[in-house]
Amino acid sequence: MAATPKISRSVQVAKTQAVKFESLPPEILGEIYIHLGWKDILVSRTVSRRLFEISKSRPIWLFLLRQCSMMLPRPPTLDRSVDLYTTQELEDLVVSRISAEVAWRSRKDPRIREITFPEGFGGAGAVLVDGGRWLLVLSKLQVHYGCVLVYDLDAPEIEEPAIIIWPQDARDAQGAFFMAVDMDENEPTLTFNVSIIPESYRGTGDAFKPVLGNDKEVPIPILQVYRVTQLGNGSQAKLVSRRLNSFPLPMHGDTWETSLRGPHFARVFSSGERMRMVEIYDWKKCDENTHVKASINFRHDFPLDVFILPECKLLVICDDQLDIYNIQQLKSIPIPAEKENQQPVTALAPYFSTPLESSLPPCDMAIFSRPHIEDGMIRMAITFQRGIHGLIIPRNGDPPRVITLSNEETDGECTCLGINRVFFQVKLTIWTAIYTWPDDNAIGLDGQPRRALPLQEQQLERGRGFLFNALMDEESGRIVNGLKHGFSVLDWRLRLGAG
Repeated sequence: MAATPKISRSVQVAKTQAVKFESLPPEILGEIYIHLGWKDILVSRTVSRRLFEISKSRPIWLFLLRQCSMMLPRPPTLDRSVDLYTTQELEDLVVSRISAEVAWRSRKDPRIREITFPEGFGGAGAVLVDGGRWLLVLSKLQVHYGCVLVYDLDAPEIEEPAIIIWPQDARDAQGAFFMAVDMDENEPTLTFNVSIIPESYRGTGDAFKPVLGNDKEVPIPILQVYRVTQLGNGSQAKLVSRRLNSFPLPMHGDTWETSLRGPHFARVFSSGERMRMVEIYDWKKCDENTHVKASINFRHDFPLDVFILPECKLLVICDDQLDIYNIQQLKSIPIPAEKENQQPVTALAPYFSTPLESSLPPCDMAIFSRPHIEDGMIRMAITFQRGIHGLIIPRNGDPPRVITLSNEETDGECTCLGINRVFFQVKLTIWTAIYTWPDDNAIGLDGQPRRALPLQEQQLERGRGFLFNALMDEESGRIVNGLKHGFSVLDWRLRLGAG
């Protein structure tokens, strides 16, 4: 009985302190909130209406957005000026990005949604635009030749896609397979360029069924570049496009990979067994009669992938070596008649080259992350299923270098590699891991030091096995992978209030 008064007094003191805290001026409470963690801010809303209102203060969420930009592997993509975001939109953006990072590190099970293609549509190339909201998909079926569909993956229910690119004439209605995206960070709203190109061409008689008009033979493939811009905000947002340029590519053969950045377009190309090359075009200067380009021929190695980097650099990864080229000097070359099928070659030589491990598996097992561009360097992760390697390219002119990041073996059928994480899946079993770079010593947004997490196996309770390599958006933690008749979307965002 004697203890009861002490407990009562303790409770009374706590209540009095809480009242005193809430009685502080709003500007002081706001300063205190800035130093709280995002979870503490959300929890404080349950204490009182006044603290609920303080937690909705715009300066708090602007401060957390700046934290995200400094501490996440990739800063959040803004689809418009930050001044045009409502406070609620800022909160939603910050919470989604932080919770995705925390959920990946806490091994939460993903939420799975499935997309079914519309009737008559067959998936070919696909791109997940930075930010993870917009999924662009090309069709490989004739009824949709030349069309690009877009899905809004942030919608509560994924609805029927919109077609944002239609063929403007019969020549455009070709069986495009490869698509590359180049984000324009100088525009005030979400804006990017898109290139589309067919996979292969076999010469005269290789006809396509156009969407517009009667069947017509397309004598040679066409490279098309479009400008895509987001109009509107929130649930009312949509993408619109306009064509910037298109021109013929006369070579007979197969395109394997493409890259787009600024005025440059590059592709890995092969023409039979004897010719393997990378072609680089200044797509803004090319027209119906002239290419502005350069080429890189490979006699022994086969290029696996190609990436255009800032400062007019080109990264080419082969099965046993890695090369970097300067591509400032492109030359104007007349486009030959199709029967000639040859152009004078402006050859480039690498300014940096390094061999890859001789014990690596066959070249078709290689997986690459997107380049991670920072003020002082460009970083990129590479895995050949026997460990993860890092390429560091200083932007001050110092020589690039290759380091080992992880010894994990990623032997899944559908591997997806990011700059700090890896995902792969076999049927309904998935593995995820997080790895670090030598300079990753910062404290994460969960308040814990960033550290590597080894591969962990998880069994999915639903969903289906994937058919080809995944797409990863490292901002939102979202994975998109291909099914037979559509896609699966995996989200690792922390579901607040779900326990």
